[in-house]
Amino acid sequence: MVRRSPVHKLHVLNVQHRMHPSIALAPSRLFYGDIVSNAVGLEERQPKVPVLPWAPNQPNVFWTVFGVQARFASSHSYFNQAEAVATRDVARHLLGKGVPAVDIGVITMYSGQRQYIQTLFAADSISVEVATVDSYQGREKDYIVVSCVRTTRQSDGGKLGFLSEKPRVNVSLTRARLGQIVIGDARSLDTDATWSALLRLYAKNNCLINGDIVAQWAVFD
Repeated sequence: MVRRSPVHKLHVLNVQHRMHPSIALAPSRLFYGDIVSNAVGLEERQPKVPVLPWAPNQPNVFWTVFGVQARFASSHSYFNQAEAVATRDVARHLLGKGVPAVDIGVITMYSGQRQYIQTLFAADSISVEVATVDSYQGREKDYIVVSCVRTTRQSDGGKLGFLSEKPRVNVSLTRARLGQIVIGDARSLDTDATWSALLRLYAKNNCLINGDIVAQWAVFD
């Protein structure tokens, strides 16, 4: 939603053509002062596969997963095993419902998590693309899964690293056309002002999910 002119002045685009309006709501409110309008309607972005089968008109979900962040000894980049497994389960679900792999993307802010998820996907013959947020600028997919990775710990001063950087958060949350599932530790993210506001919006719209979302999906299969 941002464009630079040939003279490098920053212009904010106030009409978005990519996202389901419900996905666009939070970024518009938190990053653009609620000035962004939608050029696409609900009918044009109706999910082929509902993210929440019990709420088919809600395409934007935060799934609370209480994992533990760790670091690879070789790269020192963060990964989160529980979130990686949850991401694999979401990919399995979407693929099992007939969504083509090419229409699904996984975004994370850490190369360590990208590597870990790619390993899980390869073991399960899942051909969904996994990429870091920095490589996703300007791109889009029908369905996006975002793995937040970080959890606050006293040993690192309770910091959230890249998750505290609004431009990266903005890019992560504006890539999906039809459906988006954000996976993270809500307790940790709530310590950051931007994420706290996001979590309040998810809760207000009844799309903040605690517990095993996969088991909840199975009830509707």
